[in-house]
Amino acid sequence: MDPRFAPKTLDVSPPPYADAPPAYDHDSKSMMAKLDTMPAEIKSEAKELYREIKKVGLENHEARVCMVLDISVSMQHKEHNQFFFGADEKFENGKVQRLINSSVALALLFDNDGEVEVHPFAGTAYPPVIINRDNFTYAARLVWEATRGVHGSTNYAAPVQAVRAHYFKDAGERTTPLSIKEAPVFSLFITDGDPNMDKTGGRNQFQWASHLPIFFKFLALRGNQQDAEFSFLKDIDDPANKSKFFIDNADLVILNQPEDLTMQQLIHEYRGWLMHAHRLGLIGDPKVRAEIGIHSEGRIIATPSVATTLGTTFAPVVPPRPTAPAPGLPAKADSACCRIS
Repeated sequence: MDPRFAPKTLDVSPPPYADAPPAYDHDSKSMMAKLDTMPAEIKSEAKELYREIKKVGLENHEARVCMVLDISVSMQHKEHNQFFFGADEKFENGKVQRLINSSVALALLFDNDGEVEVHPFAGTAYPPVIINRDNFTYAARLVWEATRGVHGSTNYAAPVQAVRAHYFKDAGERTTPLSIKEAPVFSLFITDGDPNMDKTGGRNQFQWASHLPIFFKFLALRGNQQDAEFSFLKDIDDPANKSKFFIDNADLVILNQPEDLTMQQLIHEYRGWLMHAHRLGLIGDPKVRAEIGIHSEGRIIATPSVATTLGTTFAPVVPPRPTAPAPGLPAKADSACCRIS
């Protein structure tokens, strides 16, 4: 057949953004360049993390990294898990500090500002503590000081609402997707037990957060509580009623001890969520999505209006370095470490 009259082949392959991590408009250093300037304390961990990131094709990806950190009594006391303190009762040798190191390594690779907003919670949420390359080595102490010590109950609703408000100015009920052009949020959610208050509120907050570009990595720590089942988090990770969630935006890792965490576990399922969220229109350029007609459940996704009045909001601050760390338990924090506006 004369090639001039051969039937044309229709290209039905998906567009590039359907199979590749979405790009964002930012002036970023390459991850390899970031590794060269990584603090010595976390350089080996960052290299291992980079290898895992490269395996899943995210070496050019950008995300905002935060940590939601349980500071309830079981996380602190010797009679329970004592994750905050080492055997010598020093923060820098505690297991929470190890997890903060991992989060900082992730932030310095994924996030251009290299900061981790740590959102402490117990029965309520506390103002975020900003951790970066300059203060991360004593970050567990800063968090403890900023929250004034020991706390009792465990309430998941409060910190999830606080994170939503902090990043998206969105805190109430949400049943429609919120689309943004900025990088998504990767949230490390660290706890050693299911909530013992406002479980309905916590479940609702996770359902509403599924309409936002945020991924939750649950790190559930058994410690001395080897019978801990984490049934609440299991239901969020694999909900019985999936119709309440816009997208599966969580992954649960149950650890006996924080040091058992691998870098592969840290980013497991994140790429899959990222691809799905982009296809559903949660992240990426809204103009491009409108041009190609991306749908969700048969409906064109539109960016809903966002209420700006959220009542009292937390103003994050970078706490000052302790001038003279005291042995054993720390002294009370300076009031500047924790501010509500």
